[in-house]
This record gives sequence, C-alpha cells and structure tokens, in this order.
Amino acid sequence: MNLLTYTLGCKVNFYDTEALKTQFIKAGYKIVTDGETADVVLINTCSVTNLSEKKSRQLIRRARKNNPAAFIVAAGCYSQTSPEFVAEMPEVDLIIGTKDRNKILEFINERRPSALKKIFVSDLEKDFEETEISNFTDKTRAFIKIQEGCNEFCSYCVIPFARGRARNRDAENVLREARRLAAAGFKEIVFTGIRVSSYDGLPELLRRAADIDGIERIRLSSVDIGIIGDEFISAIKNIKKMCNHLHISLQSGSEKILRAMNRKYSPPEYFNAINLLRKNIENLSVTTDIIVGFPGETEEDFWESYKFCEEVKFCNIHVFPYSPKKGTKAFNMPNRVTAAEKNRRAKIFLELSSRLQTEFLNAQIGRTESVLFERDGSGFAKNYARVKVSGAPPDAGDIFDAEILGVEDFSLFGKIKGNLIDKNRFSY
Repeated sequence: MNLLTYTLGCKVNFYDTEALKTQFIKAGYKIVTDGETADVVLINTCSVTNLSEKKSRQLIRRARKNNPAAFIVAAGCYSQTSPEFVAEMPEVDLIIGTKDRNKILEFINERRPSALKKIFVSDLEKDFEETEISNFTDKTRAFIKIQEGCNEFCSYCVIPFARGRARNRDAENVLREARRLAAAGFKEIVFTGIRVSSYDGLPELLRRAADIDGIERIRLSSVDIGIIGDEFISAIKNIKKMCNHLHISLQSGSEKILRAMNRKYSPPEYFNAINLLRKNIENLSVTTDIIVGFPGETEEDFWESYKFCEEVKFCNIHVFPYSPKKGTKAFNMPNRVTAAEKNRRAKIFLELSSRLQTEFLNAQIGRTESVLFERDGSGFAKNYARVKVSGAPPDAGDIFDAEILGVEDFSLFGKIKGNLIDKNRFSY
C-alpha cells in the first residue's frame, strides 16, 4: 500500500503530517511522492487565511484527479473548523480534524467498505494528544511539537477554534523524541507549537535538550514578547547550542490596531523587549509577521506601523493582507479595507522587508558563521540567514564554518573555512 501526503501551513502541521506518516509506515505502507501511484492520499489542510483554505481545496481536487482510485483523506485545521464545507467535496472519502489522529488507520479501515462519506471531527482535546516521530522525511532539521492550542483569541485568528486551548507536552516525551531524532542523524531540532511561549518551564526544557549527544543546534519556531525576561534571555544567551534567531510576531505597529486585534502588548513594550534581547544576544536576528488592512486601519495607522517596523529593524517581515475569518470577532468589524488597498499596503511593506533584510545581510560580511547544509548545496546559519558557498558543498545535514564574503540574491555568499577533502571532510 502506498501513501502520498501534502501539507499546508505551519511547522506544527508539518510535524503532524510526519507523525501520521509514522503510523502508516508502522502499518506497512510505503511513502511515495508526486507522480507515483498512491492508495491513500492525505492532505493536511490549513485554515489560517482564506487563501490557505482555497489551496487546501485545490490540493484535494488535484489529489483525486491524479489518483482516481485512491482513498482521499482531508485532515487538519480546515477540516476541523469547516467540516461541512469539506464534506461537500465529492473528492473526499474521509474527514478528520485535529483530534484522534492516532486512530486514522482505524478510521480508514472502517470506512473502506462503505460508499458513505465518514466524518471524524469532534470536540478538541483538553490534554496534549501524544504522537511520535523517529525521522523527518527530506529535511535536515527536525521539528518537535512541544505544545498545542492557544488561549489568546486574537480577534482575527481562527486557530483557537481549530486547535483548542493551550496544553503542554510532557517534557520527558519531548526529550525522548529528541534523542530518537539525534540518533537518526539530525543535528538541529526546532521546538514548535501553536504558542511555544506558553510552555511551562521552557528554559529548563532547552537546557535539558542541549545535553543530548548529537544535537548541535536548537531553534524555536516562534515566541511572544511576554516570555522575554531574565530566565529566557539567560537560556538563549548561555546555551551554546541555541540559535541566535527569534521569530516574534508583531502584527501591527499601531497601538490602536493592536488593541482591536486583542494583542496583549503595546508598541513601546515590544520595542523595549527587542532591545533587551539585542543587548544580551550577539548578532541576533529577529523576524516577524505583519497584517495589513485590518478593519479600521487608516492610512495614518498603516504608516505608524511601517515606521515602527523600520525603527525595530527586523531582519525579515512576513506580510499578510488581512483575511476575514467567519467566527472571529474581527469578521463583523466595520470599516473594511478594500482588497486593492490591502495589496498596495502589502507591497509597500514587502519593499521595506527587502531593504531591512539586505541591511542585515550586509552586516554579516566578514563574519564566520556555522552553517547547516541542505540538499541544494546551501544552508542556514544559526541566525537563519541562508548561506551559499563556493566549490563543492558539504553533504546535506553537515555543519561547517563558513567565512561570509558577500550578499547574493538575499542570501549570504562565502567559503568553507578549510579545504574540501574527499566528499565531506575538511582540513584546517
């Protein structure tokens, strides 16, 4: 039996797909790629924006077109929040949300003899649903989910309805999985979750993970400024394996819009937290998310947000035009911004992001950075800057120091410090 998977959305979704694949592999399935015949096709959907829902539907239709005899499973956030819409799609055989994923093979086997569509979407878990992985297919970095759900209920966000309330994974299970992945050859692990900052005892978890043999780098997928205090900064600063990159979502630099979004900080609080981090952590890169065109965002609010981001000097900005999501508080807010205006504002912010990214990369010239190489011959520094090197690159998954010589196409360009010997060994 062959399994083909597609994943949309965040790192949590990619982890969930890998955990589902682990179950299929244990049951004797072979994992196949696009273009190969599949008996089961699993689409792990996303609902964070209307565009992600549209892409989810497109992938479902594509899966049926390319695999007319396959059993099609629609899983994940879109299936959880809108099962009735997914059920209207004739291509889908099974719908499962973000709960009971450990039962997916049972659901498939139960459904197979029937001609009726079966929906397994129910109330969300109150406890962390434990799954496990021992590998991360086609990746040089391994994601480990340490937390699920969110209690914040930002006015634009559907995620609490898709993932439920915040709950933590047991630390011993996290560390056990980290050891398995280190034994499988992964040198970098990325702790991920819907709201990683809500994990109780995160600094201690980082310290314990750093003691695992084989793990050379630890990265956090995203944090909130509320966690930035002495204990957290001490962990990032003093654990040598920690990466000096943090993704800290802002969403808007306008205090009025932040209040409307139900974000729990002001621009000055955010700015002070970033400054505190930079004073303590050398060559820190900070990336963020920005929503443009939120209901009620005036031209003045937009430029206030723009100037704030310019002052913070982010290394990269992920820009999202506001996407109205039914069921959220913002869906019924007045003073909607037109699509054309949202796109105009997004373009302006993307130009700012490109300028700030270039400034950050230029500041790296002359430095020596540790690079984890990927399959395309380039890799990522600990501060998450992409690095390309001259000559024969190391093998995927190898970590070597590179001297940074310049900037090329929003990447750093450099050379390995040492001479390449054989295939992937260096002399110093």
